[in-house]
Formats: sequence, C-alpha cells, structure tokens
Amino acid sequence: MGGSKRNHVIKSALQEYAEPPGEDEHICKALGSRGSNKIDVELPDGHTALVILPARFHKKIWIRKGSFVIVKAA
Repeated sequence: MGGSKRNHVIKSALQEYAEPPGEDEHICKALGSRGSNKIDVELPDGHTALVILPARFHKKIWIRKGSFVIVKAA
C-alpha cells in the first residue's frame, strides 16, 4: 500500500469519526515535555499551562513539540 493511499484512508476516517471539542475542552499546542507524563501546552488565549497525560496513555501515545492536543479543563 502506497503512502498516498494511507493518507487518503486516514483523512476519510478522521472526517467521518472526528468530533469537535466539547464545552470544557480546548485544542492546544504542545510546547515540550517536562518528564514522563507532564506536558507544557499553549492555550488558545496565548497562556501556557502544564497538563498531565493520564497514566493509561503513558508510553502508548508520544506527543512531540508542536503537536496539537485536546485538553479538558479541570
């Protein structure tokens, strides 16, 4: 399977199943990692915050600098 075919399948799946963030969720940009499951993010209003990745996702999801994540307000 070629690279363009995979991209097409991924994009169609995202369009079909992706939902917009809820009321208490924000799309944030990852600024970097501070350790095992702590991530610095930039909020939509420009402020920065430290968020924690739940333990069940530790070592299963890799978030790089510049990635976008959905953050739920506590």
